[in-house]
Amino acid sequence: MKRIILATTALTALAFAGTPASAQVPPGKFQATIGGFSEFGAGFWDSNTTNQTGHEFRNNTEVHVDAKATADNGFEYGAKIEIEANGASAASALDFDEAYIYVSGNFGRFQMGDKDGAAYTMAVYTPTVGFAQVDSDYDAFVPYAATDVLSVNDGGFLRAPNSGDSTKITYYSPVMRGFQFGLSYTPTVGNQGDSVTAGYTPGVQRYSDAVEGAATYTTDLGPVGITLGAAFSRLDGYGLASGVKPGSVTSWQSGAQIKYSNFTIGGGWVANDGLLLASPGATPVRNAGRGEDPNWRSRDGYNIGATYAVDPYGIGISWGEMSTNRGPINVFSVGGVYSLAPGLALQGDYYHTTADGLRTSTTSNSVGVETDIFIAVTRIDF
Repeated sequence: MKRIILATTALTALAFAGTPASAQVPPGKFQATIGGFSEFGAGFWDSNTTNQTGHEFRNNTEVHVDAKATADNGFEYGAKIEIEANGASAASALDFDEAYIYVSGNFGRFQMGDKDGAAYTMAVYTPTVGFAQVDSDYDAFVPYAATDVLSVNDGGFLRAPNSGDSTKITYYSPVMRGFQFGLSYTPTVGNQGDSVTAGYTPGVQRYSDAVEGAATYTTDLGPVGITLGAAFSRLDGYGLASGVKPGSVTSWQSGAQIKYSNFTIGGGWVANDGLLLASPGATPVRNAGRGEDPNWRSRDGYNIGATYAVDPYGIGISWGEMSTNRGPINVFSVGGVYSLAPGLALQGDYYHTTADGLRTSTTSNSVGVETDIFIAVTRIDF
């Protein structure tokens, strides 16, 4: 019943939202644009774990389609689709990353469909450049990296656990004197597109009824720009294979950035209320001493960093740590970007990751996983 009321309220608000907004296209006329990016990456790493290839290439491509129009009363509406072309075979060559419809105006913005929610899009944390240092997907190149162990989207040291691109409805308020807030609701985390989850399969871990909220404040004090942010998320869990229910997860995130001239510094903090990371016996291998919680859980996360950016280049340095009941997992990164031409950039990042919460074996004298990674990327935005 709560879900029906929420959806009805949102649609009613759309129907009566008539305050004119600045028109970008003629009333009733759709304007479609196509954009996206393609990047080629080369990764090289050295780890104290076994069976590592040590190097790999990767291609990452997305095509974005945005169709929008302006209603007679002035508000804007449209649809956006993000298509990934990263399949390993012809049968899986295309995948829809995000697909949603939206309506926006002086009343704010409503989004409905497959798109990250407010806790993801409005989170404030360490600034980054280029490949994005600790905010990148460096773990795609190496097993046992810090974010490889997470069972819920971004439930680590940058953002609060969230619903990712699961089908949802989100509202963003207009910016009022520097303040803005957002609110999202997702019935089933991990469910996208036209699929409907009418029930759940016993033994399969899922999270449902995810509520995300966030707020930001931006202001200028002379030559200094300040951005503050806070976010929260709550996810209900059920159906873990081991018979241990994940339970509800309530998390908070806060952060700040300060910008002066071409320099930006900032950081953030995440409080995870016992977020379940892995079930007993699951990989990666954990340090499972006697008398310890049989479930691996995340606690607090921290991040801090700084950037210097002036056309055509930028450099950044950042650090993040996630504490768990098995020990800390942290990442240090430094990197840069150089724009060769409009839309063409070279990016490169170095990473050093340590994971005391992971182990190279189950023996009592096993050591934590430690990895050095270098990633070079050539990217075209179009």
